[in-house]
Amino acid sequence: MNDLRIFGLGSSQDYADKMCSTLQIRRSHHEESWQDDDEPYVVSKENVRGCDVFIVSSLHSCEKERLSDKFLKLLLFARSLRDASARRITLVCPYLSYQRQDRKTESRAPVYTKYIPELIEGLLRPDDRILTMDAHNLSAYQSGFRIMLDHLEAKNLISDWFSRNLNKIWGDVENTNLCFVSPDEGGVKRIGFYRKKIQSLMDIVIDTASVYKTHEAKEIVAHGIMGNVKNKDVFIGDDMVSSGKTLVEAFNAITKESGRVRAAIATHGLFVGEANKNIGYLMDNDVKIVVTDTVQSNKLEKSIRDKLIVIPTDNMFAEAVRCIHNEESISRLIS
Repeated sequence: MNDLRIFGLGSSQDYADKMCSTLQIRRSHHEESWQDDDEPYVVSKENVRGCDVFIVSSLHSCEKERLSDKFLKLLLFARSLRDASARRITLVCPYLSYQRQDRKTESRAPVYTKYIPELIEGLLRPDDRILTMDAHNLSAYQSGFRIMLDHLEAKNLISDWFSRNLNKIWGDVENTNLCFVSPDEGGVKRIGFYRKKIQSLMDIVIDTASVYKTHEAKEIVAHGIMGNVKNKDVFIGDDMVSSGKTLVEAFNAITKESGRVRAAIATHGLFVGEANKNIGYLMDNDVKIVVTDTVQSNKLEKSIRDKLIVIPTDNMFAEAVRCIHNEESISRLIS
């Protein structure tokens, strides 16, 4: 791996360090600063000529950096490495932003899943890549870009974690009384995978259901449950938690049908807006919140943040980097 370079930008440096530890290499050295006029300056302090370069940056806002600043730094740094004759560049974005605005919702509304690929592809080459996990709209992600894409999924990590920890964390749960619920109709396929995978791992039977919800005046309203949750131990599964409003609506709908919500499980924990209020409400009702580490959850109050259950993903990303660098398939990581 002499020609492998892994950089970690900003708040993603610790994540990159964990990846490098798995790969038994050191993180490549670079410097970041801001000019007096607030322009970012990012420069590699290592030779990258002819190298296979991976730049790690999870694209979400955090305490120290805004999303727009992170995105701009990533693009400028990637282009500077292209100009420095890097052989190939892969943007490693555990969480890839700008994926939720995937259609026009009103006249003249922007479609970010169309514009962002154009920005990225304008600075990179067709053989460069993006590596991410659980894109919000996978079809829009795969059809929007012309450069090479690699997409990881957390469902195996979550299923394995759940099967190992169910009786450790929820000792009073009966394995014959479980139900996985999608907070909307769009997540039914994900819930179906959890059911099939966990049933095979634990040799149990799991029910599934989904919440029927609508968006009314930009508010999420849950109207009921499609499926039976009465007297069930319910686990809500989603791809991301934003403000937590969807989870609260799902919790209330399930509770109304006499279901017991034990946890909400998601890949990306953004925790924005009224997340402290909503997540706090769920935790006060003995609902555990389980997310992966693709997003730093530092927007939550410490008392709430300390109660999160976090599943690490850095090892999977490290193995994906190894596969890409060695020109091997990553399908074994997600099959």
